[in-house]
Amino acid sequence: MVTMLRSTSSRWEERKAQFVAYLDLKGVQDTNEKHKALVCFGGPDVRKIAKNIVGDGALEDPYQVAMQALDDFYSPRMSLHYERFKFRQLTFNPKEKVDQFVLRLKSQAEVCSFDNQLNNMIMDQIVFATQTDKLRAKYLERDTTLDEMLQIGRTYETVNKQVQEFGFKSADGAEINALQKTGNKFKGNLSCSRCMGNHLSPDSECPARSSRCNRCTKLGHFARCCRGIKKTFQQSKPFTNNKRIQKPIDRRNHGNLGDQKPKFVREVDDVTKNLEIRELSI
Repeated sequence: MVTMLRSTSSRWEERKAQFVAYLDLKGVQDTNEKHKALVCFGGPDVRKIAKNIVGDGALEDPYQVAMQALDDFYSPRMSLHYERFKFRQLTFNPKEKVDQFVLRLKSQAEVCSFDNQLNNMIMDQIVFATQTDKLRAKYLERDTTLDEMLQIGRTYETVNKQVQEFGFKSADGAEINALQKTGNKFKGNLSCSRCMGNHLSPDSECPARSSRCNRCTKLGHFARCCRGIKKTFQQSKPFTNNKRIQKPIDRRNHGNLGDQKPKFVREVDDVTKNLEIRELSI
């Protein structure tokens, strides 16, 4: 309801200002002539109110009486304390500049009857609603006029935006430098998984590409880089002269010796790790 009344009141104030400007343009001074022009150009609703107020009686100033009646009808005065309360509740919207905020303050101040204290009230509200302590401190450094305060706010907004742009550029530069340092560090710590040399594993000049590992016997890497399992022989006891002998099966009781096939034994030297195979004498 309050919003509807405010909308109607604003439209009436605009129409009234336009009509007064028309009278000044035409140079109309006589109150009766002003009243006739109001009835003629005011529209159906305005004409009805203006004619009913004047009636048949003679008034000293019919124009002023009609305008007062129209003001009371279209702009019913709300509580002055309530309007000033709404003024005190105004704060900055997100990303709103100081000039935009002042326009909203002035619009609300029109119904607050601040009169010659208007600028002081607006400056007080700017200081109260400012969200940055640094800017508020600048406002409080000395007493200023409204225009000077607005200039301080505009300068701060411009400088703050420029500082933020410098911050973004500095962050981008730091990120690029970090990437460059990481790249240089990577280049200085190359290690081949084949030979542990200072190059990449696919390098065709790697000396281990054609070498056989002494541990897993596979081709393509040195033993110090081997990830495989060392090959060993599972041998059984007994030991004779540092040689592990695989004892053959005794078949003396299984047929004639002449019919038996020759027997062989495998020996692994514990020092050289060489495998030897020899025929077993019976």
